[in-house]
Amino acid sequence: SRGLGDVYKRQGLLTGLPTVYIGLTFSAWGNSLSDAFANPALAKMGYGVMAVTGCFAGQLFNTLVGFGSNLIKSSSKGEVEFDLFNWSKLDKNYPSVIVILMAFCNLLISLVLIIIQKFKMGTLYGWYLCSFYVIFMITITTIVIA
Repeated sequence: SRGLGDVYKRQGLLTGLPTVYIGLTFSAWGNSLSDAFANPALAKMGYGVMAVTGCFAGQLFNTLVGFGSNLIKSSSKGEVEFDLFNWSKLDKNYPSVIVILMAFCNLLISLVLIIIQKFKMGTLYGWYLCSFYVIFMITITTIVIA
């Protein structure tokens, strides 16, 4: 993973884009590509609940175990400076803050939509998710490039 971080840093230097942006595009796409093919195949075989569960459980595992275990490892050597919400360093951290805010907004909107639809996810919810991602990518790209 250190090599991948070096690749992101190099790409950031070459393109002038923040490494956070490169991570949220290429790393996120690479991390999710297998799910993008496996989950529809599972759903077509009649395992739609398994596909949806796997989609959310994979991200939950990455967040809780991936981030949690790395935080334990890093903090065992001393205090970890995690200055994501340090307002004096916001110019460096704003892409990460936007990602977190957009994820939180999506979670709230999804909760409302799913409750309104009586916990049945269909075409409308699918269009919402895809549209939200396009809006997110346009927003973050515009902010990072500007």
